[in-house]
Amino acid sequence: MSQVTDLLAAADSIAEHLADLPELAGVTLLVDRQKDLENEISQAVAKANGAALLIEPVSGTPTDPGGKTLQFENRYTLSLWSLPLLRQDDAYTASQRIVAVMAAVQHFKPGQNPFPTHRLEITGWQIEPDEQFLIYAITAQLIEVYKSA
Repeated sequence: MSQVTDLLAAADSIAEHLADLPELAGVTLLVDRQKDLENEISQAVAKANGAALLIEPVSGTPTDPGGKTLQFENRYTLSLWSLPLLRQDDAYTASQRIVAVMAAVQHFKPGQNPFPTHRLEITGWQIEPDEQFLIYAITAQLIEVYKSA
């Protein structure tokens, strides 16, 4: 059974999976590594038709705290940041991009994990309030094994 050895491994795998999505052409993909994200997002969005997709592991809860296998239900947020502009003829809108992201990550299996129950599941989406950006945020969960008995 493959095991998680890095908390950011699944987030990196999600970013790699989304990199070739046509709707995300020109979109900067970022995995939250506690960098100056505000500056990176601003630079990405400032480009023509620019946007940024931020992938963040946000929390995890053990599925069976007393069990022999250390396994967590981890939660991720994938947020698409863009300017709140009207659609340009040759560009995807943020609302089209976010649907494409949801479709691409639903049931995506990061890494080499062979278990079908360990696939990413979308649990919701929302628009985040912000004065400067239009932000669509997807929440997803993934069961990940950290150590098996």
